[in-house]
Amino acid sequence: STGHFLGNPLSPNITVVDTPGFKDQRDTEFVEELMNVLGDEVKEVESFVIVYKYKDRFTSPFARTLRVITKMFGNFWSNVVILVNFWSFNPIHVQDRQDRRVKQKKYARELTSIFENKFDLPKGSLPIVFIDSHYNRSVPEELEAFTRESSKLWATSLNKRPFICLSRGEMQNKLKEEKRDMAEERRKCRAIAKENKQFR
Repeated sequence: STGHFLGNPLSPNITVVDTPGFKDQRDTEFVEELMNVLGDEVKEVESFVIVYKYKDRFTSPFARTLRVITKMFGNFWSNVVILVNFWSFNPIHVQDRQDRRVKQKKYARELTSIFENKFDLPKGSLPIVFIDSHYNRSVPEELEAFTRESSKLWATSLNKRPFICLSRGEMQNKLKEEKRDMAEERRKCRAIAKENKQFR
């Protein structure tokens, strides 16, 4: 969808491509969904925003899907922004996190370190923002935090060199190669398992 940033008519128009959640589809289906939009309809991307729900675990399927996307699309990590949602800035919730010794800077450092280690990224290379889309405008602390973190996301995106997307044809060829590679890996695993059975 295309519209003004945060619905403000004084802000520039932006295009947001919303994808299914990582948990909702298999890797190849997820990539095919992205292919339907990126490359032909959207030629360039300023920011890939990975929305990470606060308290969620960094799972193996999540990491695997990101590796498949990296293999298919190329190194898009210099255009990635991590967005932590469901991080409430309501004073009650802030106090609750403090009681549990959960601090925003420490959480940000730990989460970005996981991404950097999993995908061999330079330390400190991933920007991170904390945006609670369910914030309450009538609570000053929540409104101030939403404005601050959204502005940070906007500023970060403006400073990115656009990522050039491959065409649909190029993506389809890569996807075919990926499917062949996965089939070959499964065949090898079955052969090894069969060999192991013979030596038992």
